[in-house]
Amino acid sequence: TVRPADDTVAFGMSSISDIGGAYAQNAHKLKDWGDHVAAGRLPVERGTAMSADDVLRRFAINRVMCLFRLDLREIEQKFGAAARQALSPALGPLRELQDDGLVTFDGDLLRVTPLGQLLVRNVAMLFDAYLPKHAKDKQQTFSRTV
Repeated sequence: TVRPADDTVAFGMSSISDIGGAYAQNAHKLKDWGDHVAAGRLPVERGTAMSADDVLRRFAINRVMCLFRLDLREIEQKFGAAARQALSPALGPLRELQDDGLVTFDGDLLRVTPLGQLLVRNVAMLFDAYLPKHAKDKQQTFSRTV
């Protein structure tokens, strides 16, 4: 969509809808997805309600992915001072991304550089509380970024 929307309805295999404070993911396998659709049923395989922290992190990730920036003053204004503090652990690895020329950060405003835009998912992943912090020690359950 080109305009802000409160809800997102996804249609394809493994796509994720964001409706009314909950995520719903469609079936991953073509046969399962197709069987549900052919039977006139929603092909939803799983879902979960979002916590306040999920809503905050979704906002932060969307800002990074869509605008290539994250303004912590905006976070504080929209969600409160505690929200800014909740995201502060994610800012630790920024030094490495800055050294690699992927982002700039002045303490308030994170900007993804043109080079960083090619790897923007890597930047956004810093704010995802559900990704393992030591992915090499865990089985990969999400798509690769490179």
